[in-house]
Amino acid sequence: MAGRSQTKSVVDRREDREVQIVDTAARLFRKQGYAYTSVRDIAAALGINVATPHYYFGSKPAILYRIYRDTFDAFDTFDAFDTVQIDELPAHEALLALAKAGAVVTAQRSDYVAVFFQEFRWLDQHLPEDMCTELRERERVFTRRMHDLVEQAIAEGTVRAVDPRAVVSNIIGVSAWTYQWHRSGEPGELEGVALNCVELLFNGLLVRA
Repeated sequence: MAGRSQTKSVVDRREDREVQIVDTAARLFRKQGYAYTSVRDIAAALGINVATPHYYFGSKPAILYRIYRDTFDAFDTFDAFDTVQIDELPAHEALLALAKAGAVVTAQRSDYVAVFFQEFRWLDQHLPEDMCTELRERERVFTRRMHDLVEQAIAEGTVRAVDPRAVVSNIIGVSAWTYQWHRSGEPGELEGVALNCVELLFNGLLVRA
């Protein structure tokens, strides 16, 4: 029993250190840009040896990959992304739930989301091909899911007949870019603003009886 407890403690300490490194990297990547931030910068901000981030991640690209992976995973933890529950909702309600989930993730992980959008266009330059392929596929699945829901809602007569691509772009823009112009620094306030923006967008989309 003691051996198991000790092993778990070691795992927990490793996970805590990894989170510290990734959180710090996200903050610095957001502020300085990925290309202008070194592993030495990350280590210095944490007050640790420069070899430590390399020990846990192996390379700076692996840290960036972790930021993207954790951001996608954060979206996936929301019940709104559960296929069964989505299937039980009318399309426009499922779409609204997804957009609200995006707003909440933005508020809770603003540094991660900022890096997500800032660096996405340069993923091919920043990351190895296998990492890029995985992340771009996750992005494709995410946007396809929303696109399909928009088409379904239009077919059901609950959303105006507009270009689904434009709707998806606006939903992502409203729910995920709030951090760009709202800088209170308080996650709770940011979440409220983002959710209000999503509601305003949907008020314009929905067909009124």
